[in-house]
This record gives sequence, C-alpha cells and structure tokens, in this order.
Amino acid sequence: MTIQFQLSKEASAPITFNLNKVQEYIVELYWQSAHDLDVHAFLLTNDVITGYDDIVSTYNPTLVLQSDGVTKRIAGDKRPFQNVQGSVLHNGDAKTGLNPNEALPDEQLKINLSSIKAGQTSIPFFVSIHPPANSKFKEVADLRLVIKQCDGTKLLEAHLGRDFDQYDMVQVGMLVKNTSGDWLFDPKAVGLNGDFNTLVGAFQ
Repeated sequence: MTIQFQLSKEASAPITFNLNKVQEYIVELYWQSAHDLDVHAFLLTNDVITGYDDIVSTYNPTLVLQSDGVTKRIAGDKRPFQNVQGSVLHNGDAKTGLNPNEALPDEQLKINLSSIKAGQTSIPFFVSIHPPANSKFKEVADLRLVIKQCDGTKLLEAHLGRDFDQYDMVQVGMLVKNTSGDWLFDPKAVGLNGDFNTLVGAFQ
C-alpha cells in the first residue's frame, strides 16, 4: 500500500529521559505571522508507517473528529481530531499564527502512551510550512516548538526560525520504545525540504 495525501487544505541514540512514570506528553507549536504551519506525528512500527491511522496530521482526512466520532473529516478542519486509538490528539489546524493570546500554542498534539497500539515503537514529530517550497522557516516570526510532560516539565524547546532557517520541514524530537519496553526521548532535530508526501514516503 502506498500512502499519499492531497496537499491542498480546506541518527543519534535515544537519550536523556526514561518516560515510563509519565504517560502523557504535549507538543506545542507557536508562531507569530500569517504563515500556515502544521505540526504532525507519525506512529511507527519498526520505523515504518503501516496505515493512514499512523499519521496524525492536518493533511490526513481519515482521522476521527473528537467532537462527534466521525472518521471522515475535511482536511484542514480546525476542530480537534485524533487517531482511532486516541493515542494522539491534535487540537486542529491553525491557518496562521496570529493568535490574539500569544501564551497559547497555535497548534498542539497530546500523546497518551498508555493508548499506543502494540508494536508501535517510535513517534517522531514534524513541523512543516504550507504550501511547501513557498517559504522557509527564516521568514516565520517567533517560531518555536516545545515538547513537555503533562506536568509541565520541558523535554525540548526548539527555536526553528533561528536553527533551521533554510528549511520548510523539520523533524523535532521523537519518543522511542527500546527493547526493554521503556519509552525514551530523543531530542534530535533534522531539517528537510520538500512536501509532506515526500516525508511520508520516507517511512514506507
């Protein structure tokens, strides 16, 4: 099966934290400009996407609207949505970063490790600009991504416009389950250029 999306909208070792005592994590994306940015998560089995439900993204119209349980939604819908297991919840697509309350994230993911499907062993996080190739992160004002535990403890804060100014996509951080069954956090970040289908294809 080849997974592909319609893109029009309406190797470091895991380190630092053993995460088993905490089951819920939050990924927050902030920016202050009219650019359309998106935060995504992949739920990988042996480093591979096995189906559409493994991709929690504003591009994916097959996920579940949290409000009514509908499994077919409009791509780019601002309402919160999640994968079928409910292990990753997205707070909905923000078309700009011009949020009147700058203290609140423009887009956000919540991850519940207790609901991760058996066999899924890594969850990388990505930020991209829509549409791809029109802009680079250096053009986006005050762009940062925060990954933290549900108690507020920060695992990572990345200032993407400063550190990845020549890119339009970036992988920022990853949760990884080791062979002992322990979840670890890998803070590595990798800049990329291309569109979302190119990214998805790299994990098939």
